[in-house]
Formats: sequence, structure tokens, C-alpha cells
Amino acid sequence: MARFSFGAAAGAVVLTGLMLGSLDASAAENVTVNADGQRETIVHVDTYNLATHSGTERLYRQIRYAAQRVCSPGSDRISLRTRAKVAACEQQAIANAVKQVGVPSLTVLHQTRIDRTARS
Repeated sequence: MARFSFGAAAGAVVLTGLMLGSLDASAAENVTVNADGQRETIVHVDTYNLATHSGTERLYRQIRYAAQRVCSPGSDRISLRTRAKVAACEQQAIANAVKQVGVPSLTVLHQTRIDRTARS
């Protein structure tokens, strides 16, 4: 199962997750393993203009990409059970990062994406 912790540091959100599998070179792009054995990566929030829709969209895409990197099992060949765990890891990482940033426009965008996915 995945564990998550998030902390803000000087205009950045740290995404941390613990997933099954090893961290290979393809999944390791800007991902490190901390002292607790959790994978983590940093998204620099202060590089985006969150007063604009395009800036908020760009940050959201970066958060989603970071969640994919942190939650990746390190292999394309995974079981359906592992695929479900990866998806849950990514969803929780994104939701926690959005909450940590605490910007209303990002929260609304995230909720819109959740609602759109639920209707599909």
C-alpha cells in the first residue's frame, strides 16, 4: 500500500510515496529515495503564475507528472492489482499536493478533473 507525506518548502511541494517495485533509471527522473525509503520529488510552485488559468493548468500538469514518477513501479509489465495501486497512489498524491498548495483555482481545476473522470 502507498504512504504519503507532503511538506512545503520555500515555494515548493514535496511529493512522497512508497510503492511496490524498484526505482529504475527510467522512473528515477528527478526522484530520490529519502531516509524512510520513500520516493520523493519536488515541484516548484513559485515558477507558475497561479493568477492565470494557463499557469494553474501548467502547475496541475506538473503535479500529475510528478505523481506518476513517484508512484511508478518501475516496469511497464505490471499486474492489474499493482496497476490499481499505482492509480490510487497517483490520485492520492495529486489530491494531497493540491491541498498543500492551497490555491483555490488549483483546487477547482482538480475537482473539475475528478468530476470529469467520474462521469466517464
